[in-house]
Amino acid sequence: MTTVSGVTPVTIESEVTRHVNVDVAVQGTDRACSAAVRLTKRPNVWTWALLVLVILGAAAIRLRLLDAPLDRDEGEYAYFGQLLLQGIPPYAQAYNFKMPGIYALYALMLAVLGETSAGIHLGLLGATSLTIVLLFLVATRLFEARVALVAAATFAVLALSPRFFFMAAYAEHFVLPPALAGVLVLLAAGDRRGVARFLASGVLFGTAFIVKQSGAAFALFAVLYVLTDTRYDARRRLAASGALVAGALAPFATVCLLMLQAGTFASFWFWTVTYASKYGTAMSLAAGKFHLGQALRWILPTSYLVAALAGLGLSALFWDAKARASRRFITLLLGTSLLATSAGLYFRPQYFILMLPVLGILAGVAVDAIARRLMAIQPTLRYGIPIALAVIPLIHLIYLERAMLFTDSPRRVLRTIYGVNPFPESVEIARYINERTSTDERIAVVGSEPQIYFYARRLAATGYIYTFALMEHQPYAVGMQRQMIYEIEAWNPRFVVFVNVYTSWIRTPHSDKTIFTWFDQYQRRFDRVGFVEIVSPEQTRYVWGAEAAVYTPRSDVWLAIFERKATTRETDESSGPERRAARDR
Repeated sequence: MTTVSGVTPVTIESEVTRHVNVDVAVQGTDRACSAAVRLTKRPNVWTWALLVLVILGAAAIRLRLLDAPLDRDEGEYAYFGQLLLQGIPPYAQAYNFKMPGIYALYALMLAVLGETSAGIHLGLLGATSLTIVLLFLVATRLFEARVALVAAATFAVLALSPRFFFMAAYAEHFVLPPALAGVLVLLAAGDRRGVARFLASGVLFGTAFIVKQSGAAFALFAVLYVLTDTRYDARRRLAASGALVAGALAPFATVCLLMLQAGTFASFWFWTVTYASKYGTAMSLAAGKFHLGQALRWILPTSYLVAALAGLGLSALFWDAKARASRRFITLLLGTSLLATSAGLYFRPQYFILMLPVLGILAGVAVDAIARRLMAIQPTLRYGIPIALAVIPLIHLIYLERAMLFTDSPRRVLRTIYGVNPFPESVEIARYINERTSTDERIAVVGSEPQIYFYARRLAATGYIYTFALMEHQPYAVGMQRQMIYEIEAWNPRFVVFVNVYTSWIRTPHSDKTIFTWFDQYQRRFDRVGFVEIVSPEQTRYVWGAEAAVYTPRSDVWLAIFERKATTRETDESSGPERRAARDR
């Protein structure tokens, strides 16, 4: 894995340094000097221009990779979005423990930008650009403009790091805009009487929660921030926090009502609350510590300078008077961001996306504090060293990740980040199935590759588009396997894809093997018509037709495509209505 944005930090350095050099040369009599000084005050035209360059630089890198194939999470969200566009509510014919907000956002992106990977990644570009702007606006409420600019640039570069799976439109990216908008409204609410703005802020935090459960940590930040605000008496603090909580609950209550109306509330509640609580508490502390170590070993090799700068900013909260004035805000935001990142103690790299805004703010605080110290000690250094502090860590990260950001093909980037996961191969498998089925025929993927359903534009014969839960050591696993088997047999799909990839199952010694025993028998009703073997990260072998039926793989990473036997199709199709009636009962 590798790097991050590109032209952004370089542009910041060159633009600011140009004005600083003129400032030093002319010493306060010319226009360039005043422009450089204004960068440390409220946002002006130069600040906004640099912010635009940051956004455009990050967007340019993303545009090059718009057509990258989807990974599993994107495939899940995209398939749920397709179902929504067809009028099928979440948790009716596809199951997972995520909240439905991300599915609604994907449906919107698919409707507006097209049902393609490029449309989804354009939506990601829009979300990250909006986050950059909102982070900048939040920071300008509390700090000088240079802090906000450094925060925005730092976030932009970190969000482009392959260590955070920069090409993938994960739910975390869509949690941040409503969360930061909530922070912005919260800060404005503190300047006015009444609770209406606190209520509005709560609604935004509640919206972040229904995009993904970890968004609730930002609502917790808001409540703690209000309750610890000693500028107001206890009555005002309680009223404001009550309005925040009421607003945060409103989106979830709305979702519950919509699920009741759609007739899927029981399924929604089981997956997002009952099962999610089991999933979120299954990890032991020792295992969580192990996963955290793995995540940090994956993330830090290219971003350790940025982390060190953020650490310097954290220390400035104790030795710099101006930074200390915002210590309550930053420490609360850092603590709750850490809580969001550590949900369930799984510490997956994309979870750390939720920490990037506060890390950006801490980097800006460090640069600002050093600039003011230098101004008091050695005024001639007050520009060059802070600019170097802000820019060098970002350029360093970009340099280390330069191949993936600027030259590697989308397929090569996917292989570098995800190894031999069958994400590029899913496109070809789905195309093969799409060309040989009608829109009313169902297919089944026995494994966790929901992107195949999205690409094939065919409905699944089972709601279990992921099979991870079936392999977990949890009380519902066996029942889930039996339900998946029953649904597939009842829908009687035309094509079945079996996935022999470890990361599509994550079997453990405790996993129940019922579904594998069943499939050994079930596949006899099918002909093997396709075989996709991932020989190495660089080579995939596709075998179709009669040759696939007798093909013997050399690799243990493969997918097999099965079609119902021609001799049984007529019988199966004639009994289809009875099967579906039995299933519906």
